[in-house]
Amino acid sequence: MSKPKAQLPKEKQTALGLYATSKEAYAKWQADPGKVKIIDVRTPEEFLFVGHPTMAWKVPVAVQTWKWDAGRKNSRCSPFPTSPPA
Repeated sequence: MSKPKAQLPKEKQTALGLYATSKEAYAKWQADPGKVKIIDVRTPEEFLFVGHPTMAWKVPVAVQTWKWDAGRKNSRCSPFPTSPPA
């Protein structure tokens, strides 16, 4: 594994203190692709337009919605609500 927990900013630390670089994760996946899963938590737009590893499972951490703003003549992005409106 890469950086020890103490070297990471507190907001980037996980409860288990387990970390791997992208190279380390890829090496683990190559060694046992049936057991190791690569999880991609970027937005759907990043996943589609920036690119992604072909073996990655898409689990978005956030979803966005787009709404046309006629006054500005462009689309505005906003976070997708986590629950339906009442």
